Amino acid sequence: GKFTNFNRPFAGTIQSAKGVTRQILQISFPVRTQNGFRVGSIMRDTTSQVQAEAERNNLIFELKSKNTELEQFTYTVSHDLKAPIITIKGFLGLLEKDALNGNIELMKKDISRISNAADKMQRLLHELLELSRIGRIVNPSCEVPFERIVQDAMATVHGRLDARSIKVNV
Repeated sequence: GKFTNFNRPFAGTIQSAKGVTRQILQISFPVRTQNGFRVGSIMRDTTSQVQAEAERNNLIFELKSKNTELEQFTYTVSHDLKAPIITIKGFLGLLEKDALNGNIELMKKDISRISNAADKMQRLLHELLELSRIGRIVNPSCEVPFERIVQDAMATVHGRLDARSIKVNV
């Protein structure tokens, strides 16, 4: 008959009589002999290349996953570091206003909130430094009461709410 796959590489899997599976690349070609044409074939074992390619693809997938995780981490860190700055800026305005009015009691409260926000920022920076020293930490998921989230958000923007006489009911 006619063999139509000459000079076309074929990738496949073969198995030896002992059950060992190997990846191969085979190419067939016509060979002229005294008795006419025969089919010649060269097979190359590509098992190690196929395995290396699979490992490379796994590493690429893992790297993409790590990059996504790093982007999420960066977003979270930048957001968490902004909160104390917002609090400090808000209370500095109130501190100035209270100083001009001579209200020592409110000034003490403003200074206390500014100090707490600075402490929070220092704690966040310390934790970030610790994280960079020990590498990746996987924090297990945990439930956080929504009330606590709201309280933290309210504490962060307390100065701006007070400055505009905004009352929030939760």
